[in-house]
Amino acid sequence: MRWVSLAAMGVCLVLVRCGEESEDSARPDATGGSGGGSGSGQSGGGSGEPGAAGSGVGGGAADAGTDSSTGGSEADAGADSSTGGGEADAASEAASVGAHCAPATLHADFIAPGSILSFCGLTGIEQELPNGAVTGVDSVPLPEPLVAGALTALSMDVAGSGPINIELWGTDSECGVAQELLWWAPVEERILCAEFTPTAAYRHLIVAYRSVDNTTRRVQVNSMTLCRDGRCSEPADGTGLQPGDSLVAPLGAYPVAGNSLYFGYEWRVVSAGGRMVIELDRNVDDGVAAPVRQGVFRMPPTDPFGDGWYCIGADSTYTRLDNGERYTFSFHNLTRLAGCDAPAGTDMAALSISAEVSLASSLVELSGVSLGSSRGDCDGMQCRFLLTDPPQFNWLELLTDEDVGDQWTPTLQTASLREGAWIMRPNDTDPFQVSCAHGGTVYYDPEGTSEVELEPMTAFESCPGEPVQPDVFEGTLY
Repeated sequence: MRWVSLAAMGVCLVLVRCGEESEDSARPDATGGSGGGSGSGQSGGGSGEPGAAGSGVGGGAADAGTDSSTGGSEADAGADSSTGGGEADAASEAASVGAHCAPATLHADFIAPGSILSFCGLTGIEQELPNGAVTGVDSVPLPEPLVAGALTALSMDVAGSGPINIELWGTDSECGVAQELLWWAPVEERILCAEFTPTAAYRHLIVAYRSVDNTTRRVQVNSMTLCRDGRCSEPADGTGLQPGDSLVAPLGAYPVAGNSLYFGYEWRVVSAGGRMVIELDRNVDDGVAAPVRQGVFRMPPTDPFGDGWYCIGADSTYTRLDNGERYTFSFHNLTRLAGCDAPAGTDMAALSISAEVSLASSLVELSGVSLGSSRGDCDGMQCRFLLTDPPQFNWLELLTDEDVGDQWTPTLQTASLREGAWIMRPNDTDPFQVSCAHGGTVYYDPEGTSEVELEPMTAFESCPGEPVQPDVFEGTLY
């Protein structure tokens, strides 16, 4: 039996393996499979031996123990292929409440323990899952492709609990890019049954385990049964993709790195490419929903609101929790800045950044600007710099094609700029403005002088932008 844990480590959420399948659980003639997942605590977890081929039900789940040598007890092997699993101990039976889908036309070939279910990674970033930094991933090949437009049922024997959601995505290769969300549900320790209607004939499934908050939890899928032409034996669980609709699941809490300024916050979303800059009231007590005066944000490219820069409108709030360990946000009346979509002209900006900042630019908004102080850093292929001359504040958000290192180990090599944004708060009263760079270079030297060239650049565009629907975005940062 294999457990995978979702563990909060500071501001990062990671997945770690906590066990491996036994020789018995890897028996190739069984259909019950030990799966990956997420969760908390140390568990011993003996593997229940899978039922014989045709059962569709694997071993029992391990108890959440504190001693890794005494976790779960072992389920007996099942001799009756119509029931699989046979008699299990009380702990295993507790994890198998519910019923598998039927008729299970493909379950005999669906998942073999230790071989077919593939562990894809500690995050879902490579699979381009929304908020992939808090999502662990397994991959399952299908013996036959799903039928586009046909109702499909799939059931999973799940062990574990906690604020974790489980998701099924369609894809065409092992651990491939997640193409369509088919179903999602909160984890419960029982058999969960999904019903969904795919729009394409996917050959693989991505099984994603998403942490809802930054606490440590665990979950495991013991077995799966696919009913390509069947239905759930009991009312279906969770939310499945319906014909003609698209499906969006809760994204969970975003891990971020941030800095507090005297007027607000700047947050960098850890899962690459996301950024928030918002102007706030100061000294707000925990649990009090405080107004957001103004701000702009852009989420990672695979997430909602990841296709450009958005302005935060009226009636937006943020709430500090746990003395600043977590924040919830509720952004309303959003508008989109479309200027970055247009081809850039001939404008440019060149900066030398150290204890002082030297700036040359053809943009009128930057002409004659004196930037008295700066701070910033790079991490791999993402850099951010804050350039200040109160009441004016400027943020540079830069994504490079090559690794520039970090503040401890810079590469000291010039990297080409994939995309960049200059975010300006001109003064105490005027709205935020954004100019996008479609090219340029970055040389990062935290102990000396960093050089940034942005060319070509778009004209600065002020908030508010163009109306969008939906115009509300809510979530949690930690």
